[in-house]
Amino acid sequence: KNRDEHASLIRPMRNTYLLYLSAFAFCNALRFYQPIFTLYIEEELGSNEAVGLILATISLMSVLLEVPSGAIADLFGRKNLLIIAMLLAIGSMFFLGIGHSWLFFFLFAACHAISRSFISGTDTALIYDSLKEMKRESEFKRINAVYEAMTPCGAAIGSILGGILAAQSIRTSIWATSIPFIIALVLVICIEDSKHERESNKNVPLHIINSTSAIATNRQLVILGIATFLFDAFEEVNNQMLPIFLEFHQVPTEYFGLVNGGRFALAFLGSLSSVRISEHLGNRNTLLLMTTLVPALIYFETLFTLGYVTILISGLSAFCWGARGPLITHMVNLQVESKNRATVVSLLYVASDLGIMICAPVYGLWADWYGINYAYRVSAILSSAVIPVLFFLNDRDKTSA
Repeated sequence: KNRDEHASLIRPMRNTYLLYLSAFAFCNALRFYQPIFTLYIEEELGSNEAVGLILATISLMSVLLEVPSGAIADLFGRKNLLIIAMLLAIGSMFFLGIGHSWLFFFLFAACHAISRSFISGTDTALIYDSLKEMKRESEFKRINAVYEAMTPCGAAIGSILGGILAAQSIRTSIWATSIPFIIALVLVICIEDSKHERESNKNVPLHIINSTSAIATNRQLVILGIATFLFDAFEEVNNQMLPIFLEFHQVPTEYFGLVNGGRFALAFLGSLSSVRISEHLGNRNTLLLMTTLVPALIYFETLFTLGYVTILISGLSAFCWGARGPLITHMVNLQVESKNRATVVSLLYVASDLGIMICAPVYGLWADWYGINYAYRVSAILSSAVIPVLFFLNDRDKTSA
């Protein structure tokens, strides 16, 4: 009996530890191709509009699959979905590495989008409910901040190494990314699923309807959904277009990896700092501070012609972005029941993908017609629209069952 009790306490901690490593290896982390991704698409397909269309395709596929994947994770278990996601991630590198034509880029986009949809919401739901089994869900904010920090930490290392690899051959950086993906797959296979509350009815559409209703009747979740849409509609598209922006500011391609690495390192520090900052300012005020700084910094980036000034300001905005992410995840999970946690989180990710899907093609056209600097500046102004929305958030930590 004592051995069973000991095992029941160890298993959730083991899940969390392995997911840290999985995040390091997978979630936008050791992607060696990241520093040259959009530049690679532009060179292969010939325009910024093409880059926008590929990004929009990824977002469209994610929108279509995000919610069903969350429902499947809630109803049938989260581990198997993560395994499939890792297999698709490895497949996406095969198609991206071939490149050359729209067909292979669309196949990459499909595999990448499905993989991302299967992971988003499933991973944090697994962590939260693993902690809940030990009655330690109050520690989720701190643990999730570390978990989300692993993404920019791995991305920093991946970007630096990727820049070195890309200087030799862009495709080498793509093929090399398969290695950490395979490691992540092995780690996920070792994870044990959480024993979260599940609905007896395995009807996926009904579960989605119930989860959607849970969001629609929760003011806090509605506000967070709107904010997520506006964040990624403008700011995340800017992040994706960074290589083209750096090229415009005459930053040598061989430095792209170092620039990305530095930005992700600062985002890593932002994620780790988010808990301490929010303890002093509160969740809402921290979000307001970081959200006010990001568009202002992005706008200032466009005012300087010197590449190193642009790089410095970009790093500061990355810190703010990193500090904001864990707080949003924390505030969402406080409002959600275990039985539909992954689905609700996935529904909010849909808001993010819709933002990118709608704005990326328009952004690409702006960049082609008026220049990337103009597109950056306009998106910075538009992204400030999220600031008044955040004032309506409730700062009180209310936990759902």
